[in-house]
Amino acid sequence: RIGHVLRESERPRLFTVTKTNDAGKRQKRTLEVGPQGVRLKEGKSWEYAADCIHEAVRTTANPCEVQLRVRKKYVLALESYEQASKFVSTGALFGMGKGPSDRSERLVRVSEELEHVRAGLAEQKAQQEELKAQLRAVGV
Repeated sequence: RIGHVLRESERPRLFTVTKTNDAGKRQKRTLEVGPQGVRLKEGKSWEYAADCIHEAVRTTANPCEVQLRVRKKYVLALESYEQASKFVSTGALFGMGKGPSDRSERLVRVSEELEHVRAGLAEQKAQQEELKAQLRAVGV
């Protein structure tokens, strides 16, 4: 919004990472992490909404690496252990890594909404039948 001042908790944070592509080539990139999700800003750029990120954790092999799993897995090397920790905590702040765990919650919510809609349709159908019976009773 115009004139909207972002609170500190809403501001995206930038991280310098080294991304290793499928061929093994290491590439320096800037990653933006914010309330909307994660965006790779250079090269073949991409972005994922926070609720589409399945996992954002430090790897056990290297304390400076972060594993980011969306449709595919990205292993990103950060400049230090502190940066890797900050990346993971920033991601948690913005809701990253909740993709698969809350899928069942979303399914339950959708099922409940669907049941509510079905109940409403059944009620409408019953009301229509009642109105038809009343119209027949008065000869219309």
